[in-house]
Amino acid sequence: MDVTVDPMTATFSELLEEYKSVQEFIIQQQEEYLNTIMLAHNDLGLVHPFMTALLDDCVEKGQDAYEGGCRYNDSAYVISCGMVNVANSLLALRTCVYEKKLFTLSEVMEALRANWVGYEGMRKVLTEAPKYGNDSDGVDGLLAELYESWAKGSEAVRNWVGEPWRPSTLSVTTQVVHGKACGASPDGRSAGDSVADGALSAVPGTDISGPTSLIKSAAKIDARKLQSTLFNMKFHPAAIEGSSGGEKFMKLNDTYFRLGGYQVQYNIVDGEMLRDAQRHPQNYSDLMIRVAGFTARFIDLGEDVQGEIMARTEYGEL
Repeated sequence: MDVTVDPMTATFSELLEEYKSVQEFIIQQQEEYLNTIMLAHNDLGLVHPFMTALLDDCVEKGQDAYEGGCRYNDSAYVISCGMVNVANSLLALRTCVYEKKLFTLSEVMEALRANWVGYEGMRKVLTEAPKYGNDSDGVDGLLAELYESWAKGSEAVRNWVGEPWRPSTLSVTTQVVHGKACGASPDGRSAGDSVADGALSAVPGTDISGPTSLIKSAAKIDARKLQSTLFNMKFHPAAIEGSSGGEKFMKLNDTYFRLGGYQVQYNIVDGEMLRDAQRHPQNYSDLMIRVAGFTARFIDLGEDVQGEIMARTEYGEL
């Protein structure tokens, strides 16, 4: 697609709208690519008779499940990962470049290309800009706007059975893989580092205002427009210990859902135990960890995924 604005002279609003346009274009390209694959898949006769026979209405319609024969066709979906980093990065640019004019956009781009080498001072300033997960309306509002654009772009293209694509936001372990493919970002992240997991999880270490602020940030995202809004939190076991801790934990959950939250999942684990499990896996064959939409034995995870989980903020109290 053609770029419609010069980023060096654009206002922040123009830059944001250009980002959303590029995002919608990429979504459309991805969807059309997957549609082509599925149409070829069906044309080649790669049907699934056993699965089809077990799903309602396929036999009656004489249609394979992958051709839309099901009573409820859960269409394929496009998955977003790292949107929290995008919101943090845009807020950092708006604050430090466009409002305070501490740096030019060109200078920030040079620092990103250098992966912050020689630009440590700039990185510190950008890292200290408000971050999602602290009940800050500025960055939380940006994230909500980005997901609104994500949902709009995803539903603009129909899938191979005529249904709109579903915008989804679970990450599984792609936060690690995508991070390895991404260069440095204006939120202070270095090239190759993992991006934020799930959809509403904070970047590890940036949610510094406590779990209540984090759930308030997460509840500002309209989950009704997304197929999933995966949200991970991590607590030390001492945080929910005893009747008092258990009661606080239940109140935290109740508050989140009253605010409009859709989904949240927890790891209740001692970070030191995770580090010991990485060093001595033979002692932790039964240690189960919630990753990002699935549960797995900690010792079966790759070292980089283990590291991402250990880096998540561990709340010691409620």
